[in-house]
Amino acid sequence: MRKLLITILLSLFAATVYGQFYYGGRGSATIRWQQIDDGKYRLLFPEGFNIGARRYSTILDTIYPYINYNLQMPTCRIPIILRTENQIGNGFVVWAPKRDEMVANAPMDMCALAWDKQISVHEYRHVAQMSQLRTGLTKVATWILGEAGLSVGLLAVVRWQLEGDAVNAETQFAEYGRGLQPDFTLGYRGLAMAGKLDFNRLDPWIAGSYKDIIPDIYRFGYQVMSAAETYCSPTVTSEVFRYSARYPILIVPDHFYLRKHYKTSYKDIALRAFAELDSIWQPTFEVNENFRVITSASKRLHADYKYPQPYRDKIIAVKWDMDHPMRFVSIDTATMRQRTIKMLGSMSSPPIIEGDKLYWTEYKPNPIYEQKNSSAIRSLDLQTGKTEVFDRWGVNYCVTPLPDKRFATISTDQESRSFIKVYNEDFTQTRAEYRFKEYTTLHSLAWDDSTKRLYFIALDDRGMWIGTVSEDGFEEVTKPSVVTVKNLRAGGGKLFFSSIASGKDEVHYIDLATGREYQQTTSKLASECAAPDKGTLLLSSYSERGWMISRTELTDTTIVEWSRLPRNILNPKRYQWDVPKIDTIKISRCTTPLDGEKRYRKALHYFNVHSWAPIGVDGKALINERQLVNPTLGVSLFFQSTLSDMRGYATYGRVNNMNLVSGGFIFTGLPVRIDVNGEYGGGYQLVYVPLNYESSYEIYNLKPYVGVGASFYLPLRMSKGANSKLLQPSVSFNYANSHLMQGDGHGDNLVTYNASVYWSSIMARGYRALMPRLGYTIQTTVIGALHRQFSTITNAMVRGYLPGFAKTHSFSLTATVQHQFDHSRYLLSSKALVPRGVVNMMAAKNYGAFRSAYVMPLFYPEFGIDGLIFLRRIWSEIFFDNSIGSYFTNDSKQRLVTDKHYSGGVVINIENNLIRSGANTVSLTFASSNQKRFWFGFNVAFDF
Repeated sequence: MRKLLITILLSLFAATVYGQFYYGGRGSATIRWQQIDDGKYRLLFPEGFNIGARRYSTILDTIYPYINYNLQMPTCRIPIILRTENQIGNGFVVWAPKRDEMVANAPMDMCALAWDKQISVHEYRHVAQMSQLRTGLTKVATWILGEAGLSVGLLAVVRWQLEGDAVNAETQFAEYGRGLQPDFTLGYRGLAMAGKLDFNRLDPWIAGSYKDIIPDIYRFGYQVMSAAETYCSPTVTSEVFRYSARYPILIVPDHFYLRKHYKTSYKDIALRAFAELDSIWQPTFEVNENFRVITSASKRLHADYKYPQPYRDKIIAVKWDMDHPMRFVSIDTATMRQRTIKMLGSMSSPPIIEGDKLYWTEYKPNPIYEQKNSSAIRSLDLQTGKTEVFDRWGVNYCVTPLPDKRFATISTDQESRSFIKVYNEDFTQTRAEYRFKEYTTLHSLAWDDSTKRLYFIALDDRGMWIGTVSEDGFEEVTKPSVVTVKNLRAGGGKLFFSSIASGKDEVHYIDLATGREYQQTTSKLASECAAPDKGTLLLSSYSERGWMISRTELTDTTIVEWSRLPRNILNPKRYQWDVPKIDTIKISRCTTPLDGEKRYRKALHYFNVHSWAPIGVDGKALINERQLVNPTLGVSLFFQSTLSDMRGYATYGRVNNMNLVSGGFIFTGLPVRIDVNGEYGGGYQLVYVPLNYESSYEIYNLKPYVGVGASFYLPLRMSKGANSKLLQPSVSFNYANSHLMQGDGHGDNLVTYNASVYWSSIMARGYRALMPRLGYTIQTTVIGALHRQFSTITNAMVRGYLPGFAKTHSFSLTATVQHQFDHSRYLLSSKALVPRGVVNMMAAKNYGAFRSAYVMPLFYPEFGIDGLIFLRRIWSEIFFDNSIGSYFTNDSKQRLVTDKHYSGGVVINIENNLIRSGANTVSLTFASSNQKRFWFGFNVAFDF
């Protein structure tokens, strides 16, 4: 009975461990935080972002009465954190501890809805969703496990349902929201045109594919969840969420509920919804395209060519495919042969060519803080291949060459508002800045050599518009609307851009002499990224195999008249919520403090207990690695500050018929990460036997074990483009009330240490690659004790990654050498790279080990039992491990014995999705070693 109870509790708690113990990274320790607490939420923001935070507060107050539309329960109070030093626009909601985190900086590529409004609706809808789950068995789980217990309900309410409903909320709160945008259905339309839109099995559309590019769960979820409201009932989402939270034990409660009450299922809804969509899309494929595709599509793999630009007799473009990371390619226009000229990191805005140089911007991580990064300017000399980095810690997007060797970029201020910055030739001096009066974000920039003016795409509360910098400030070229435009280019008195005015993404241009706008392309699917080239246009056009490079002649036959809304030709009618259209609401700039606005003292919230459990666990392994180690009956408490700069645990349990009390914390509020942990009981103090100890002395009256540890890490990320680099020095100390056998039985306390320096340099890999194909790591370690009678170990380890025989194959080689000084009585048995399947507890004076591994995919089955199991990929690791050492023997002559160990075999890894869970990998090891002729290993790793 006791074992059964432990098993049930562990199964329950495992869900919370993997579902909600989420650490989003630390921000700068120098930030002073403010808060706005109005009773409905607590909004936390950095000092200096006060005006921007008041705008967010106004948005949240506006949507609060409606955010739980068609949901039964009110939206609960929750901390909302605004991150302003992170340039990569994103957000998330988690529940252990409960918080809503949003990046305040707008991404460059987005639709015509202000970022703060869009992210606020999406993430706050997630808060409303979570508020519905506190019912039934899920509510009982929260009594047992605290805030982490909500994850029990999240086992039944799967992520695509949550994200689809949140995108539906974005769409309902806008005049022409995210779900209606043409690019939101583009991937599905490409598959439909190729005849691959088959929803008889749902798993591939949810789990993804290694054969085709499958649209993400946001797109799938929106189509199914919005269709369910139309086909079944406006309240079906709330009904399913509540039922799933009450009965998560049913595993697929939504299936049972929909079958019982609506005689349907989400699979049936998906089949009907996409059949309806396909009937709408098929006529749009019948148009005659007015451009010529000049790159050939792969017959096997999806590939994308974006941002093509002419350069002499070549075309320079950005290319991505499933087997290679993003890169610049040079395409010979005569032969169409391609050559990779530069691997790319995380590109933050499109490239542009000026003379013989190619300029672009890339996100660059802060060396210390995960929640802080920059957008650096990079250049590549197309003749010499030399690269340069400018203003590496600044925020710059859309590098635009100007006359007199100047450059313009888009930057952001403390309020996350965009402005235009003009640099000198080497980006070391700012010559001018152009700022907007109201809250405005900029999303593209271009210089026209005919009108001698700088043009931009702007987005504010009125909508998206194209403007120009003039002597009097700014002029509107187009009136604001909710028509999304992007990828602005200019030349010869014309502005080229993509627009969704026609209902699809098409290339448009504006004749600046007449002010008229023309639709340049007519596409079956989409066209964008136009660049003028000697009277023609280079562009990217979408096909069923990806984005291809095309060329078209300039025409002026289709005049485009201004309209507030684009045509809606790709979307069916769906149930409409009775909520305000937030993009029609203008939010005034607030310069006076709001009620509840005050200082937030984060130190007072370090020990925020959010979850607990009636089991004792290894808390350090849990909060560091999300692993359940040595569980037993007991009690555990978990705490984490709202800002995630402090997290820890306290636990009690019974181990080896002894009480075990342990606790610890991790503090990341400084550049140096500090880990502290302590433990009492669970066993007796450690006993160290000296070399050549032959006495028959017996040990009596050992005390309970007492241990205290402290570790210090300084991770320094030095990434550059496609090359990820990390330097991490670390040191740890561990005190234990050890018992040292010295003939007279005298005991002694002991402090051991481990000092290490780690360096890695890894190149980016392709989507289907299983491990890096180029890179290396180096680590040096010293292990010892602060005791004159203990030895010291020094170790050096090197690992290299090399390409295999095929594009997705990788080969790794790892070697280590180790030496232990033998002038001490007490030896250490620590060794690195012990061959797999070998047990080796001996203390080595000299030790060396070698490990090789070849990793390759075997095949991509992509089949299974729908809703039960889906096999995505099966891959193998062939390995051979070898070690040799000279080991100490416990005799009076202190002789050394040489011993060799080896093992080899294969690991078969099966990537799958099991019963609606996240991806997991089942590993089966078949191997042989010098100790065992054959041995078998089994492991399951969850990817959360």
